[in-house]
Amino acid sequence: MKFRTDKDILQFLGMGLGTVALGAILLVFFHAKAGVIFIMSGTLTVLVGLSLATKSKDFLKQDERSIRINEKAGNYAFWAIMTVILAMYVLRAARLLNPDFMDAYSTVFFTGIYGNLIMRWHFNRKGE
Repeated sequence: MKFRTDKDILQFLGMGLGTVALGAILLVFFHAKAGVIFIMSGTLTVLVGLSLATKSKDFLKQDERSIRINEKAGNYAFWAIMTVILAMYVLRAARLLNPDFMDAYSTVFFTGIYGNLIMRWHFNRKGE
């Protein structure tokens, strides 16, 4: 198995290893929960970097169709987020809904993530 060793991959792997080191420092000296989170995210970053290092640079480039699909799906997801925010604002102004921050944040966050995924699937299936 051949690994790429260009600047981009080395920076990505270095960022992951730095995050693991920061997590180890946090785990030993400060807060254990934050240290474990940093170690897990750094490990995931290193694994993704190693996976990308085995692929050629041409494999990672997108064609015009996939770029257009991602742009269109992102635009629709943005407007879905704006619609959810507006609906929550109107319901709060009418005193029908009074969400706390985490409820509102998670609703908007998951609307954006899943809206983008569904729209990318739809436009990819549609061929547009």
